[in-house]
Amino acid sequence: MAELHLSAVQAEQLCRILQAHLPGGTRVSVFGSRATGRGLKSHSDLDLLIDSPVEVPLRAMADVCEALVESDVPFAVDPLDRRDASDGFLARLERQGTVEFLRIPAEHA
Repeated sequence: MAELHLSAVQAEQLCRILQAHLPGGTRVSVFGSRATGRGLKSHSDLDLLIDSPVEVPLRAMADVCEALVESDVPFAVDPLDRRDASDGFLARLERQGTVEFLRIPAEHA
């Protein structure tokens, strides 16, 4: 995944974690330096915007965060539920751009 500056192994591991804990129909996008390439360093964090058709339970988000910390991914991964983002922040993301990372099929349980 050259556009996100992730190796195939890292991307696969992240997809497995997200699919294991997030509801079907969820879309995950990347924002920040890994999406734009601006100011990107090898240790830059990965900012994820979680956009689910249903409210993601706090327990599920906690499980995602725990699994990410315990993973072999060598940089911080910061998931953000779209419902928790301000309108101003979301407008800024619209201007700066995001890159779609994952769509979890709606029939996924």
